[in-house]
Amino acid sequence: MNAMDKLSAVVIQADSRISDSDRSFCQAHQSAYEAAKEALMELGAVYRDITDQQEKLLPPAQNSYESKYIEIADLRQSEIERKVQNLHSLFINKLVSYFNSTYNVSISAQKIKDKLIPKEPESSRIHYDKEVFEQYYQELLNMTVRYENVLDLLFIQLGGRTFAEKAFAELQESCHSAAWCSYKKTPEYEVKGDTIRFTFYACNCDSWSTHDYWKLTDAMCNVLRGVAHYETGMFSVYPHDISALLHNRHDTNPLVEFPYCSKVKQLKMFKNHRVDLKFESKTYASEFAEKYLGLVYQE
Repeated sequence: MNAMDKLSAVVIQADSRISDSDRSFCQAHQSAYEAAKEALMELGAVYRDITDQQEKLLPPAQNSYESKYIEIADLRQSEIERKVQNLHSLFINKLVSYFNSTYNVSISAQKIKDKLIPKEPESSRIHYDKEVFEQYYQELLNMTVRYENVLDLLFIQLGGRTFAEKAFAELQESCHSAAWCSYKKTPEYEVKGDTIRFTFYACNCDSWSTHDYWKLTDAMCNVLRGVAHYETGMFSVYPHDISALLHNRHDTNPLVEFPYCSKVKQLKMFKNHRVDLKFESKTYASEFAEKYLGLVYQE
């Protein structure tokens, strides 16, 4: 079953699966997108009228671009049409970006554009079919993307999951990917009581004359995002000390305490690139490992 067949099989309306604020955002951008398209088309018509009028009034001997009394070089018809054609992609990008940032998911805008926007015909230096391209560009000028269709394809990418389920699945995948060796398919962490030791390349230490500067690697930051979610239950809210580490702040102390957290207690970095995460209890350490890092390798 292809994507369009799946769209036809959707029983629940897309609007019933988004919040009122989501719907207001989509509707506002739908209106702005359509108004922009209409305004550009009207501007193109005005420009054509100006150009036609100048050509009719000027004597044939002076009928050149330089002779016209009104020159709007930046708004030539081809430029206006190109702006109209690009509006569809811009509209889809804005909607997808909103849902990705609001719900911490990674929906592909390109996959949606591939379904809703006609594909540009292939051409080469040897073969160029002018008629085919003119038909393609005219189709772009005439079409209008509906936010409902964008949402339908967005929900297909969710795979039947809610935004929260999709966000957690992606978070879990990034934590698992960081904590496992894909080549050997073995874990690069170990649970020792209330502490999880991460034995992959989890941190860096730059030694200067007066201080050592510590910084977590990207892989360990992915794990720490999982820790933040485990602590708060939210995807975009991080406890202060965790937030500082995630924003790549260099620290002169390899030991970072989390005084405002109730589940995770501290993080310690070592010069052999190991990182230890100490939790408030053995139960919390085991639960985090099972839920976020995984106990078996997953492709």
